[in-house]
Order: sequence, then structure tokens, then C-alpha cells
Amino acid sequence: LLVLDHVWDETGTTWKELRSALTFGAKGSTILLTTQSPKVAEIMGTMNPIHLEPLEEHDFRRLFELCAFGDEELKPDLKAKLQLIGHKILQKLHGLPLAGKALGSLLRTRFDEKFWNAVLESEWWEEDFAVSNILPSLGLGYQHLSTNLKQCFAYASVFPQAYVFHKERLVQMWIAQGFIQSKSQGRMSLEDIGSQIFDELADRYFFLSKQDGGYMLHDMMHDLA
Repeated sequence: LLVLDHVWDETGTTWKELRSALTFGAKGSTILLTTQSPKVAEIMGTMNPIHLEPLEEHDFRRLFELCAFGDEELKPDLKAKLQLIGHKILQKLHGLPLAGKALGSLLRTRFDEKFWNAVLESEWWEEDFAVSNILPSLGLGYQHLSTNLKQCFAYASVFPQAYVFHKERLVQMWIAQGFIQSKSQGRMSLEDIGSQIFDELADRYFFLSKQDGGYMLHDMMHDLA
């Protein structure tokens, strides 16, 4: 079994060369390719592609509320109001897991009815994804980052898609670029401040963790930066 994960290269000649090398695999061998590009699937495909469907509404609601509320104990009347607003926001996310996690983590930063309504009524929902290639939910999450976090996140987008980051190394690069500033009255080191920034971006799903301890930018997050 050969797994080609998260493929974006749409160069036909490259795939032609690769396919010729893979034609002589052992009997029963299988190649599994994952991509968001229909062109890649068409170039490499020897069978009809399998399209992943959005999450079922019940499962998506559970995921969204887990990210939005976690284990927080809120007053029943406040939680009921927020759940009502959250349900309306949920309808705009179309069952996409990344959208649910990113926006849920944004809402979790402020359990405030006014803030949640502002997210619901944001102009970002009018954005045409087919034109901008940016999901409104991700744009909203980016909009509410602090200037410093936006700067650090944008730096990560300089690296190619699917690049594997290591937290300590990336923090050192942020420091070298002058993105991390010492707090005037704090005693935290630049490394600790950078680590906090990284953790906040990861908690908001701008970085996705890998099993080997590394991190990646989701391709849609990469486009956003």
C-alpha cells in the first residue's frame, strides 16, 4: 500500500513519469491518493474518485459545541442564548469539520451574546468562496487574531504547502525576524512568549498537529495567510 496524502501538484508530465514507475508493482498493490484538486484526481485516477461528504448534522453539532463550549460551566440562561445563536451559525458551515472547529474555537474566546451575534451577522458570510478560495468561517477566525498573531501566522505561509513545522524551530525563526517582543513588565523569555503564540494559533486550528510531533498549515489556512 502506497499512500500519497494531501497532493496538490497538477503537473501532468510529473504524474505521467510517476505512473510509469508504479505500473510494475506487485500483484494486489494499491495506491491511495488524497487531494482536494479535481484535476489531480483526473490525472492520476484509474477509478472514479470517492468524494468525502460533510458530517451529519448531529455529529457536526456535537463537534461544534465541543469546540465552542468545551467543559465551561455557564449560567443556564446564557448558555441557552448562545446555543440558539450557535445553531444559526452552524447552518452556515455546511458540515465542514475544519470550519466547525475553527469558528467554535473563536466563539470560545468570549462567552458574550453580543460577540456571538456579531459573528453571526458578519459581512464575511457574503464572501464568495468560489472567487476568493477563503471559507468565511476561516476568514472570521483570522480577522479576530491580534496583530502579532497575524504576523506570526503570515510568516508560516511563506513555506510551501504541506511543509512540516516544529514548534521550537518556528518560534526561534519568529524571534530572529523580530516578531516576538518582550512584555514590558513581564519576566517571560522570548521563547516562552513565542510558545504561547504558537499554542494559541494551534488551539484555534491554524496549525494542525501530526502524529510525529510536527505541525502543518491546512491548505485552506495557507491560502488565508
